[in-house]
Amino acid sequence: DGELALGNGTETGNTPLTIWLKNNSGAARSYGDIVIIDPATDNNFTCTAVSSHTAVAGVVYEPFINIGVAGRIAIHGVAKIKTATPVVRGQFVITSTTSCQATVSTAPPTGASIGKWLQSGGAAGLTDAVLLSN
Repeated sequence: DGELALGNGTETGNTPLTIWLKNNSGAARSYGDIVIIDPATDNNFTCTAVSSHTAVAGVVYEPFINIGVAGRIAIHGVAKIKTATPVVRGQFVITSTTSCQATVSTAPPTGASIGKWLQSGGAAGLTDAVLLSN
């Protein structure tokens, strides 16, 4: 009867579950970038500028990941995500038409949402969301 808890048990200690993937996006990536599974290379990630992409891997959880280097990708729990547009608390997190950034949807296509926004926020910022495994 196991139990899995993420974080350190405090109001601000929501540490997400992460995996290690290698950056194959063609540029260095930073904290909050939303990334997809690289369709061409095993165990790698890349970015997309396709809205509602269904191959989202998660969110970069490192200050910086150079090209060809592995880094932590948040896949479940609370993480800050770069936003391309204003977002609304409680609505769905999806990829946007701005590479490596997320946007909001009230009714995303099946498989396109990676979670829900925990905060409302303006464009071009980092906003908290809860990531839900697809």
